Amino acid sequence: SLQIRYKLNRHQEPDVVNFDFKNMADGQLHHIKINREEAVVFVEIDEKARRQVHLASGTELSAVRSLVLGRILDHSGTRDDREPVTNTIKSDSAVIGGLIAVVIFILLCITAIAVRIYQQKRLYRRNEAKRSENVDSAEAVLKSELHTQNAVCENQKEYLF
Repeated sequence: SLQIRYKLNRHQEPDVVNFDFKNMADGQLHHIKINREEAVVFVEIDEKARRQVHLASGTELSAVRSLVLGRILDHSGTRDDREPVTNTIKSDSAVIGGLIAVVIFILLCITAIAVRIYQQKRLYRRNEAKRSENVDSAEAVLKSELHTQNAVCENQKEYLF
């Protein structure tokens, strides 16, 4: 069923018109065309069913404020067509798949960062070990040079004539 509330003036109660064309809560979209000429409202649904209604509140239109569009819901609990439900399941699985992909991507990024930090740490330790070897070898070279200079100095004798 379809119920139209047509309010021309905010100080008056709206005209309520009920239509029982068919069960419109079948999960399908319906094309509803509403025209008004003076005090007569013409309603056409899916270009098949047509009705006209005379308004009791008058013919003057004060202002058009808003138009609310929405879905028609079936509150009887019976549903002939299950297609909209399967579409929502498909869209839910797509959302879940997207979330799983994002989580995997984040885990891969964290793993790559951890591997890079580990490599940097290993390289730093290797460089520190080389530096300590270089320092030790430099000290050894200096000590050996001092020993050779001392030995040369001791072997040299000065002769004055």
